[in-house]
Formats: sequence, C-alpha cells, structure tokens
Amino acid sequence: MTTIYARVTRREFVRLSASLAAPLSAMVVLPRRTRPIATAPTLRIGVVEPAAKPTRDHELGIALGVDEARHAAQLFGGSIEIVPVARPDDENRRLSAIIGGGDTDCAAWGAHAAKMGNVYLNVGCTADALRGRQCSAAAFHVIPSDAMYRDAIAMVGGSSGDEATAWEPTLSRFGADTLNQRFRTRFQTGMTSLGWAAWMAVKILWESALRQKSGEGSAIGTYLTRENTQFDGHKGQPLSFRLWDHQLRQPIYVVSNDKNKSQRVREVPELTDGSLRDVLDELGNNRASSTCALGK
Repeated sequence: MTTIYARVTRREFVRLSASLAAPLSAMVVLPRRTRPIATAPTLRIGVVEPAAKPTRDHELGIALGVDEARHAAQLFGGSIEIVPVARPDDENRRLSAIIGGGDTDCAAWGAHAAKMGNVYLNVGCTADALRGRQCSAAAFHVIPSDAMYRDAIAMVGGSSGDEATAWEPTLSRFGADTLNQRFRTRFQTGMTSLGWAAWMAVKILWESALRQKSGEGSAIGTYLTRENTQFDGHKGQPLSFRLWDHQLRQPIYVVSNDKNKSQRVREVPELTDGSLRDVLDELGNNRASSTCALGK
C-alpha cells in the first residue's frame, strides 16, 4: 500500500491552526470586573466610661467582640476602633455608634446619640421606661428589660428564688458552648448576661457596617430597623430589634436552684425547630401595650 504525504507550507499551517483555534477561543470566558469593589467600612465605637467603677463583664464582652471583628476584618476588609467616651459632647459626632449601660443615665445617652446622628446600644440598663416613655429612635436595647425577665419567670411558673438572665455560662446548644469556651479560654471566667450583651453589641455593629458597606451611624440605624434584619446570638433563634421599642427579640433563661443546690436552666420560650418570633414579642411590653410609638 502506498502512503501519500501531502506537503503543507508554513503559511498554510499557520492559517489552518488559526481556523481550528477560533472555535476554542470563543468558549473561553475571560474574567472581568463588572463593578468596583466597595470601600471597606471604618467602624468607630464609643464606649461609655461610667462614673462608678467600670463593669468588668462589659469590658470583657467588648474585648472579645473586637477581637473577633478584627479577625473578620482580615478576611473581608474594614477596621474597628474603640474610643472611650466620658461624657456627651460634640466630639461624639465622629463616632459610628456608642455602647453603654454600665451607668444609670441610659436615657440621656440615647437622646444624645439621636442628636449626634449615630446609634446607642444599651447593654446594661433594664428599666422598662427606656423602652416606653423614655424611648429614643437612636437607642437599641441588647439587654432584656425588667418586664421581659418578669414574664419569663411567670411563664415557667417560677418561684421567688428563680432568676431570669440573658445568658448563662453553662449553655451548650446552638453554638453557645463554643462561645462560652472562647470567652473562658480568653479571660479564665464564665460569660455572664452583661458580657454576652456587650459582645453581642459589637457583633451587631460590625455585621451591620459590613452589610451596609458603611460605618456611618445613620446607615447602621437604617439597617437595624429593617424588618428582615437578623443576627445570630447563639440562642437558637434569629435575633432582631422590635420596630416599636427597639428591644432585641431573644429567648430568656430562668435559673433555679433546688434544695440540693443543683442548678436548673430553662429556656423561655422553649425552643423548637420553628420560628418563635411572635412568642418572643410577647415577652415584656408587646406592641399593643407599649408606650413607645417608634414603629406604630
């Protein structure tokens, strides 16, 4: 059998190669930037220095929250800065938000934040009036109210020796064990309600700034008052702020000690796989009974 080899010139080879490569090149999609990368937010948080001795639980909670936010900033960009604040003044306009609650003048700080154009996160004052006649559009309450605590004890048929709390260092479900362990490893002590509220406040502010791509207090306040805004506080339910009084919806824990000194912790309401938002809204002053008309 005779094999015939066709002679191909260099010019014909180049032309043939180009014609074969054309369909392949059409299949390659080159990456291109469709929009510019958003500017990473700069979050400046003022922390109120109470007139009395600072609450250590608050300090530790804020420290853990800042540690975790700065770790996230390495991945997503942005920065977070803590600024001690001794008194309300015009310098506070440069802040994104203010965290307080270790002193007794939470109402004044909420009103001041409104004037400064930023937000105030209350992590210690439980007075019902702050969610009622003394409410402020700029104040958001991370710590539960006295009424929420009373209702939680009543819902479990508790006795006078029972105590209602926002957090307990023995909690383990929904990632609470990992949070408690991070806190204990970092500070060699258990996480209390005040520690959790302070940590949660920093987390709320940082996540809000990231999602809004802004460290401006007005942008953060807008985000906090959206109906679909939610946060994970390791409580098994999405946490969000009520529109009518800016109280954070959240489960409460009732701690009881029996005669043998063994501790029992009950969740209120008892958590299930479904959303309990409507039930959480009945803890404390609900929309109908509230004397704060922010969301009415």
